[in-house]
Amino acid sequence: MVTPETSQTPGGSAIGRHLTLRSDASPSGTACVIVGADSRSLTVKPMRPGPPPPHLHAGAEVRCTSMAGEWATTVRSVGDATIELAAPRWLSRAAHRRFARVRADQSTSLTLDGTSWAARLQDISLGGAAALVERAAELRPDQRVAVEINGGVATATVRSVRDHAHPLLVVAGLSWLRLDPDARSWIASHVARPPDAAG
Repeated sequence: MVTPETSQTPGGSAIGRHLTLRSDASPSGTACVIVGADSRSLTVKPMRPGPPPPHLHAGAEVRCTSMAGEWATTVRSVGDATIELAAPRWLSRAAHRRFARVRADQSTSLTLDGTSWAARLQDISLGGAAALVERAAELRPDQRVAVEINGGVATATVRSVRDHAHPLLVVAGLSWLRLDPDARSWIASHVARPPDAAG
């Protein structure tokens, strides 16, 4: 089995890559595209329209095959059109080595093409963040947004957009392109706090 530690990096570089999910119930497999990635999960969308196949249910064990190699994982949850997989250990290790990510509960705003939406940071690191935002924002991977952070401003690339339990919200995975001094200072101090002080 291949464990491609250098084939993908944290922060969403897996977005847009294709893989095939196989299980005992479906040896031929289901072709998917990765639409979200972080150190804890991969979110994939079947290439064929419609809801995910019934054998790909929460708790199902699957084998993933892509250009990066082959590995086994578990289905964490299934949405109307997407499947969340537990991230392979090599992706979790790579993300942990690069940036320390901590929980956050910070109000913010995302601005795209002059339009702003209220948002809330869920977790944050010196490399990026996860932000809860209205589905009406219609964010897509590779868009560039401005993020207000504690009086400072960050410029970020949208790396992933995944469904949230609330139908009117999505979680946007962001990768920082530029942090002004105020934003960088706040993020650095937040990441450096003890776990029981972060939030």
